Amino acid sequence: MNWQPVQANDIQQILTLLRQSQSPDTQVQRQVQARLESLNQYPDFNKYLVYILTKLLDEQEATRSLSGLILKNNAKSHYEKFPDDVRSYIKQECLSALGDRSPLIRATVGILITTIVTKGLLEQWPTLLEHLYSCLDSPDINLCEGAFGALQKICQDSADQLENAPSQPLNVLVPKFIQFFLHSHPKIRSHAIACVNEFITPRASALMTNIDLFLENLFQLANDTDSDVRKHVCRALVMLVEVRIERLIPHMQQIIEYMLLKSQDGDDGVALEACEFWLMIADQPICREVLQPYLDKLLPILCKNMKYSDMDIITLQGDVDQNDGEPDGLEDIRPRFHRARRRQHTQNLSDSNGNGELNNATDTNNNSTTTTISSTNQADQHLQDGQDDDDDDDNDEGSGTEISSRFSFDLKQKNF
Repeated sequence: MNWQPVQANDIQQILTLLRQSQSPDTQVQRQVQARLESLNQYPDFNKYLVYILTKLLDEQEATRSLSGLILKNNAKSHYEKFPDDVRSYIKQECLSALGDRSPLIRATVGILITTIVTKGLLEQWPTLLEHLYSCLDSPDINLCEGAFGALQKICQDSADQLENAPSQPLNVLVPKFIQFFLHSHPKIRSHAIACVNEFITPRASALMTNIDLFLENLFQLANDTDSDVRKHVCRALVMLVEVRIERLIPHMQQIIEYMLLKSQDGDDGVALEACEFWLMIADQPICREVLQPYLDKLLPILCKNMKYSDMDIITLQGDVDQNDGEPDGLEDIRPRFHRARRRQHTQNLSDSNGNGELNNATDTNNNSTTTTISSTNQADQHLQDGQDDDDDDDNDEGSGTEISSRFSFDLKQKNF
């Protein structure tokens, strides 16, 4: 389907609005929001948005990405109302832009694809998985990475769809993902592990059938130079302790020694994932048996990680200064209990990341675009920064590693 803007002036008007929407002036943002809202009554408006995202290669990346995020919001709110020709054009252009030279645009396209899947179901886009699968073997690293990024988001947001699809796509996808664990490009390795990790907790049959191959390739990445890869390796081992610990028992000595090292990793994200291993193993019947020989190494690490950082001290001091002249209330002296994060194998799109990491943190529960420009700009900045919301834990009592270590220490006291 070949579509072109009817008038060049139309595309320029939308581009002007998109550029103005990035202004820090809230009054300007409100005016732009009102204008964009009025454009939503025209079905071809969404074609213009995807055209800007995928075709205007000389336009600023931030403007192109913003166009895609606004389209994502529109699709999330009322995709079912899009005319068939609009849906077909959006799908076509998303696939054509998977290999865009810009990581930001590839990430935005991936978010748009997974939004369409969650709204329209895989059955309504029967060629999608086959196309993404074929792109994985492309010699174009951008295309391979773009396809993997989209697949990771689909695995995160639509794991149930993939597992229950009549065509059983996981029987083909899971072995393919595992094959890419040893890819030369670290981003590809990270995507591959993250995809498979989504199916550990639900015990997907396709993964359980290939569990030995999965572990064999996973162990080869234990000392990967990329922090995201190491983080996903630790995450996989933590989840496997919960669902298939019998497969880990023959390797438990090496795994414990590995986690001791990773709990001290220079990357906080890796250290946090490793510290969760101690939380998970503490709930297992074999805890005392397997950890007893390592307590002299483990306890100093947990104690070290329990130490407040300078920022934690500043934050806590601020809390004290606010009410240091008031008597303590019950809420001030009540014991605080922390629990390990439980990762769900199905998540709402608005709770995404990824490995990877990526956030579509915009509220589009109504059919309005006008309430989302500010938050869409924040999501766009988030994508440019390459952050991963999956690792963000809002907590006023210290860093994630510190909290995890404190809770692990409490559990060790109960077991020993």
